[in-house]
Amino acid sequence: MIPSQAGRDTDGILAAAAAGQLGALVVAGVDPADLADPRLAEQALDAVPFLVSLELRASAVTRRANVVLPVAPVVEKAGSFLDWEGRLRPFDAVLDTAAMTDGRVLDAVAAQLDVRLGTGDVLAVRRELGSLPATRVGRPSLPTVEPGTVPRLGPGEAVLATWHQLVDLGSLTDGDEHLGGTARPPVVRLGKGSAEALGVADGDPVTVGTDRGALTLPAVITEMPDGVVWLPTNSPGATVRRSLGATSGAVVRISVPGASDPVAADAAGRPARSSTPPAVGSESEEWTGAASEPRSRERKVGTVSPRFLAEAPSLSDFGHDPWWLILGKIVFAFLVALLGTLLGVWFERRVVGFMQVRPGPNQLGPFGLLQTLADGLKMAFKEDILPKSADKVVYFFAPAISVICAVTALSVIPFGPMVSIFGHQTPLQVTDVPVAVLVVLACSSMAVYGIVLAGWASGSTYPLLGGLRSSAQLISYEVALGLSIVAVFMLSGTMSTSEIVAAQGNGTQLALFGLNIPTPGWYAVLLFPSFVVFFISIVGETNRPPFDLPEAESELVAGFMTEYSSLKFALIMLSEYVAMVTMSAFTVTLFLGGWHAPWPITEWSGANSGWWPLLWFFAKVILLVFVFVWLRGTLPRLRYDQFMRLGWKVLIPISLVWIVVLAGLRTIDDWDTRSRTYAIAIPAGLVLLAALLWPSRRPQPEPTLAEQVENRPQGSFPLPPMDLQVPPSPRTRRMVAEREPANVPAGQDSEEV
Repeated sequence: MIPSQAGRDTDGILAAAAAGQLGALVVAGVDPADLADPRLAEQALDAVPFLVSLELRASAVTRRANVVLPVAPVVEKAGSFLDWEGRLRPFDAVLDTAAMTDGRVLDAVAAQLDVRLGTGDVLAVRRELGSLPATRVGRPSLPTVEPGTVPRLGPGEAVLATWHQLVDLGSLTDGDEHLGGTARPPVVRLGKGSAEALGVADGDPVTVGTDRGALTLPAVITEMPDGVVWLPTNSPGATVRRSLGATSGAVVRISVPGASDPVAADAAGRPARSSTPPAVGSESEEWTGAASEPRSRERKVGTVSPRFLAEAPSLSDFGHDPWWLILGKIVFAFLVALLGTLLGVWFERRVVGFMQVRPGPNQLGPFGLLQTLADGLKMAFKEDILPKSADKVVYFFAPAISVICAVTALSVIPFGPMVSIFGHQTPLQVTDVPVAVLVVLACSSMAVYGIVLAGWASGSTYPLLGGLRSSAQLISYEVALGLSIVAVFMLSGTMSTSEIVAAQGNGTQLALFGLNIPTPGWYAVLLFPSFVVFFISIVGETNRPPFDLPEAESELVAGFMTEYSSLKFALIMLSEYVAMVTMSAFTVTLFLGGWHAPWPITEWSGANSGWWPLLWFFAKVILLVFVFVWLRGTLPRLRYDQFMRLGWKVLIPISLVWIVVLAGLRTIDDWDTRSRTYAIAIPAGLVLLAALLWPSRRPQPEPTLAEQVENRPQGSFPLPPMDLQVPPSPRTRRMVAEREPANVPAGQDSEEV
């Protein structure tokens, strides 16, 4: 029954729990961030001895709870909705579910304590409330709230107001399949006066910034006071606390992306600011006044630090560029592919020439740079020969398929952070999607169709064999390639290329035997087995030596491109080098930190600002292209059986074992030090013991030379002498025997011979 006397309110319960006055606490569908004092709520959750959570999914409460009881979401409770025909329908009549509501769970828990709450269902709660008499107790007076001091706002400044959108991204509906399509995109809400001061209309991008960072979202003009800006606290891609480091009531700076720095614009009326950017997460403060005077502090409000300028873009930063900027990005990606081919061929010939102690191309242009261009022009003017038995349509389009797929993969590669291009803040990336990594893998898989179709459409034996080899090669190494990047997904928690680069931006702390060891954030170090398997797989995926079996000249003349000439042959060469550049850029994105500068360049505060990251990105790509060329000049081509054995019996098992090990390490990450040590040491010891005690296969004794001669099958070819001694010729012996009578002494003519 409902108690006759009032108990503690929410603040009183939290205060009592934080003070250790409660032995247990039941929390039903409440997130600490939803309460008035989130810090007090977290202290209460940490202090209470026994915590029970009634929740739909993992949250800050469930991570601390001793017992978690799953309950029905809001759409499975008693209630109604309007269907697509406009009819009022109850939820319980539409949804067939056995999930218990939080009211029923609370009633069941109370029943175990011999307490009857009467909250088995909504109707019972309503009957209970209806049976209560009118209260004679005076209602508590409303608390007196004194108006806060309105801060003085400068040009381009506003007071931040936020709200928590439960339907968009709340703890009750996050991931709910019935409400998955109701989420609204995050926006910035402004009053008409603020919008006119900025010169923006509905849908125009507006940047809201602080010392910690900034957000750029579409504007919505609404009826609200001027000098106030509204932001959702938790909409996708717009987490205010994480991105801005601010809450309601903070003073922020609002501006149009690409406009001049508002801080410098009003510098005449404000104290001079230090050029050194504040550390992320710290209060941005600076000293003003003369050197001899006591230094006073003034809080900088709304400035965007240089660190924000190097902020990795998120998915919400795409889709807002004008058409000419999008076209410029596409042209830039195409130029990267084209110049990658022209310079890649020259770079490979020069490097291989240096390894073979010869000059390489050095006659046409400075350092021979124009040699590749001259070769391309020469191919364009060569005779285009079409085989008589070729399938003309497929023969014509096959080279274009490989080129288009290789260039398309560059569209989701992040070349740099957010930059300003003609006044527009935009990421140095054509586009990004939540599954961008899968887009690259799909383009890589589709590129093999160009090779297979080129071999089949040529109407010749050797090209067909090269195309078949390429398809088998793709199937073998595509599996290892896909498994190697599973570990990247596990650590980054995303398939977006821009977010994977952002996840490698900061170093991590490795907890080992109670010590926190700083480690780099690049996945090439953290996931070294995956990096090795991935790089070997992309060498096989791009048909580069020593895995260039589809075009093995010692076996198949020129493989799948034997019958091609002129510009079609040039397109095939273009696709190979574009694929090499694309896969090098893909490797840099997934494992080498993307556009982030390597150490010790990161000691320079502006290393990842502006256009400098573009230089670091292409430097890493050139380094990987050098490794491709190095492999060509160093390793001989593998036999086909060796190549297949490496893919199926070595790379794939290593990837599977590494995924299992990494999943185990991620599972025990939250354990205490002793349990984590046992969990690692015991399996490692068992593996070592099994390796030491595993019975070794005794090598079979090699047969002797005489045994090999005796075991030869019938009809074998004559065997040469094994001791290298040439026996006397039978003809020589016969001639000697015929001459012997001529040497018989006289007097023996009568003797028989």
